[in-house]
Amino acid sequence: MPEAIQILYGGVEDPLVLLRVGQLKVLRQLIQGARTPTQLARSLGLTPSAVSQLVGRLRNEELIEEVPDPEDRRMKHIQLSDKGRETMSQRSESRIARSQQVLQGMTAESQQELIRSLEALVSVHCEREATNQ
Repeated sequence: MPEAIQILYGGVEDPLVLLRVGQLKVLRQLIQGARTPTQLARSLGLTPSAVSQLVGRLRNEELIEEVPDPEDRRMKHIQLSDKGRETMSQRSESRIARSQQVLQGMTAESQQELIRSLEALVSVHCEREATNQ
């Protein structure tokens, strides 16, 4: 699988290439909207202190910002900054473009086979997620 990832995204200029996996996971969570540190810890399966460290690094890179809760000023929400949103958007666009380039080099039959395989992968994942809840 890592070879497939390299083929798809290896040549793509990734503005987030220097970030660690945990930091990327936080950013992907925040694409969906603002989260509290506790929500991030729970959804990522991390300790609050680990989330605090990840958030601190991302804040230093100006990819996220903390905003006070409008109802409880003691509580902070973490959200993507303008720079963070733009960077994640650029990353997504470049990955989509690279995937399209690779797919254009495949026959229609190979593309259909890939789609069936990916659908099977998603199905197995969803079944496992349903049984784990």
